[in-house]
Amino acid sequence: MAAVNAALTEVRGRQSRRMTGQADDMSVSAARYDTTDEDGSTAITVVSV
Repeated sequence: MAAVNAALTEVRGRQSRRMTGQADDMSVSAARYDTTDEDGSTAITVVSV
């Protein structure tokens, strides 16, 4: 039983690290999207003036 518990603990840790990494990647992507969106908005404003 101890071996099963150890294996489950390892799997939980691995999943947690993977999910944390994915969340971090999504945050970076969202920030890049916001920057691109803002830059595009600025360009449209400059052209339309």
